[in-house]
Amino acid sequence: VVGQISYEAYLVHIIVMFAVLRALPRLHVYPMMALDAAIVAIVSSAFHYGIEQPIRRKGWRWVVGRG
Repeated sequence: VVGQISYEAYLVHIIVMFAVLRALPRLHVYPMMALDAAIVAIVSSAFHYGIEQPIRRKGWRWVVGRG
């Protein structure tokens, strides 16, 4: 599972890190890292299974229409 979502994790990790840092600026480093990892895993899984896999199965025409 980690190998399947690793590209999505690469794409979203910096955005998640900055969002958590902005939302919780006084949080210590280790809890922030754990929170970042959990959020990245959830968001990456959602992107992989909700966006990437349907596009791979059905193709881009399913997303953008037939035009």
